[in-house]
Amino acid sequence: MDCRVIKDGGTVYVMLPNVFSFDFRDEFRAAITGNPTAVKYEVDFQKVERIDSAALGMLLMLREGARDQSSVVLTNVGPNIYKMLQLVNFQKLFKIQTIA
Repeated sequence: MDCRVIKDGGTVYVMLPNVFSFDFRDEFRAAITGNPTAVKYEVDFQKVERIDSAALGMLLMLREGARDQSSVVLTNVGPNIYKMLQLVNFQKLFKIQTIA
C-alpha cells in the first residue's frame, strides 16, 4: 500500500500502510517534505500492524522538521504498536491517540 496524504488547510494527514518500515522511507519523505508550511501533522496508524526501527527514525525526522514539534500527532495507534512506542519513550515526544 502506498502512503496517502491529504492536505486540509494547515493540517497534513498521512495514512500509513500495514507495514511501516524502511521500504516506505521514500514515500514518507516525499509526503512530509512537500509540506513545509503545515501547521499540524496527523500520522494515522489505523492500518499499521508492524513497525521497524527505521520507521521510528522517520517519525523523529518528521518531528524535527515540523515547524512546531508539538504539532505532530500519532492517531489510531493500536495496542501492539503503542507498546513499541512506549518502549522507546515516544509518548514523551509525541501526542499519541490510541484506538479505544
